[in-house]
Order: sequence, then C-alpha cells, then structure tokens
Amino acid sequence: MERYALSNEIMMARLAIPSQNPLPVFIDTDTSNEIDDPFAIVYALLSPEIDACGIASAPFRHEKSRNPAGGIEKSCRRIKEILSLLGKTGVPVHKGASSFLFSSEAPVLSEASEAIASAARRQPPDEPLYVVSIGALTNIASALLTDSRIIDKIVVIWLGGHAFHWPDTKEFNLLQDQSAFETVMASGVPLMIVPCFGAASHLQTTLPEIREHVLPCGKLGQFLYDIYVKCSSDHFGYARVLWDMAPFAFLANPEWTLHRLAHCPRLTRDLRWSTHDKTRLVRYIYHIDRNAVFTDLFRKIRRFSGS
Repeated sequence: MERYALSNEIMMARLAIPSQNPLPVFIDTDTSNEIDDPFAIVYALLSPEIDACGIASAPFRHEKSRNPAGGIEKSCRRIKEILSLLGKTGVPVHKGASSFLFSSEAPVLSEASEAIASAARRQPPDEPLYVVSIGALTNIASALLTDSRIIDKIVVIWLGGHAFHWPDTKEFNLLQDQSAFETVMASGVPLMIVPCFGAASHLQTTLPEIREHVLPCGKLGQFLYDIYVKCSSDHFGYARVLWDMAPFAFLANPEWTLHRLAHCPRLTRDLRWSTHDKTRLVRYIYHIDRNAVFTDLFRKIRRFSGS
C-alpha cells in the first residue's frame, strides 16, 4: 500500500464529534447475514441526521451462505427490498467483493470498492464522507488499497471486535476478515470503533416490544416484525441484540453514547487486544444509551408510517 499520511491537525479534526447535519454516509453491510442489518438500514435511512449516498453489500460466510459471493447476491436483494419499502429506490446499491481480503497488498476489486473511492473523491475538503462498516471490512480496505489518498476524504466507522477490556475479540466481522482490519489500521484512515460486546451489546429488544411499537406501522412494520419473529424459535424470556444500529445511533446523536479518543490496542494472531499502539489514535465508543436509541427508532418508524 502506498502510504499517504494525514497531518495531526487533520486527523484530530476527522476524529472530532460529527457536527454537520445531515452527515454524508456510505453504508457497507452484510444485509442478509442477520436481522440487525435491516433494522440498521431502516434506522439510518429514516434519520434526517444521515444522508445515505450509497449502500454496498459486504461479503460474509456461514450457514446462510456457503461462500462470500452468494452472500453478496442475497444482501443486494435484501437491500433493494428495504429501499423499496422505504420509497428510497434512488439510493445506489453496489455489489461487494466476492471473496475476503487475504493480503494487504492485493485489493479485492468490486463495484463497492470503486463506489466507496469515487464517493470519497467527490467530497469537499472540509466535509468528510462517513463510511459505516457493519460487516467485513474487505470493500473498504480494497478501496484504500486502490487509492490511499482517500484517507483525506473519509472517516471509517467500524462495528467490530469487542471492547478493549474484553478477554478476547473473536467477533464475527473481525474473525472472518482480519487482514482487512489490519489493512484499514495500517492505512492511517481516521477510524471510529464501535465494539460489539461492551457497547453495541446494549441494544437489545424483545418480541413484545417489536409487536407493540413496530408491527402496527404498515408494510415496513410487518417486514421488521416478520424477520424478528423468525430470528428465534423460542421468544420466552428472549431478547435480541440489534448490534448494527450502534454506529447510526452515534451519528444520529453522539450524546446517546460515551466515547473518547484512545490509542488502539494491537491485535494478536489469536484475536485478542494486546499492547496499545501509541501511534494509532481512534475514537472509541464504549457505551450506548439503549433506551434513547430505541425510542428514536420507534418514533421514526411510526412517523414514516403515519401511525
């Protein structure tokens, strides 16, 4: 990777609390992976604080998709379904990488990586694009590998790993795509980290709550209710974490979170946070006000549906 370094002044400005309204946002998501992605996309696109300029499908692999390429196709279909329900079919949808990044020297080129780089290059100098990753980081890492100078135009907000104090950081987004994370770290791009356990894990909701506040809200409410019902075979005493809403909650209202500038720990081969890298400053979001976020989500869904 050709290194292009930001000045300390620019880095600190990029890591400051977002203040522009609305914020230009590009969403990178493995949408058909779990139910939290659809909820997160709905939340982002119904938030006037966020101006989504594009959505990309991120690769994933598990029982719902035997290979990343299959996951990309499924996610694109699900994204378009959500956009149709929201009446926002004008938001561009881009296919992501058909494989994970295995080398920090070889980008996995895709519509998504090119779209991220292109969107970044179009940004005015003082208005960074917030690239929100709620999946594997391959698309974003590949964009950085193809054009390192876009670090001057973007801020990456990554939902992944666990809190810095957690015993390990073996989390799905990081576990399947460690090379991409290391590439993003090495690029010097301004980075905000929302860990899963320890922060996003606060965003739990239940079937009775979804039935009460979401189901009455037209076709959109029925869609979200149906995917929530299917997420578990037994909802007795069950609460589901909607992890992927966390970065958008921070963008919608940073006051609903606790965050600080921190030196990011180094990542070990066995996926643990180790000694801090004194040269790598990030904004670290370590707590989220669950009640404020779900109140905001439910109000926005109800307002959209007119109920």
